[in-house]
Amino acid sequence: MHVVKRLSSRARLCPLCQAPMKKKGFTSAGRQRWYCASCRYSPTSTRTDKARHTQFKQFTDYVTDTLPQRALHTTSSSSWQ
Repeated sequence: MHVVKRLSSRARLCPLCQAPMKKKGFTSAGRQRWYCASCRYSPTSTRTDKARHTQFKQFTDYVTDTLPQRALHTTSSSSWQ
């Protein structure tokens, strides 16, 4: 029996040929690598969840600690809003 694999409706589309792309590992910097089988384009994308995790950790450290905000080495307090 042959199983046909379907792409998700949320699959990322190639910006050049609009074909569905597949994940193809990570770069040494931790960015997701994508691959388009039809035109062989291979872009990368940044993971924003890691940056948000760091920002949330700084926020919780600030809220639960007695250190002033300037001791957390952040650029501004408005970045938490």
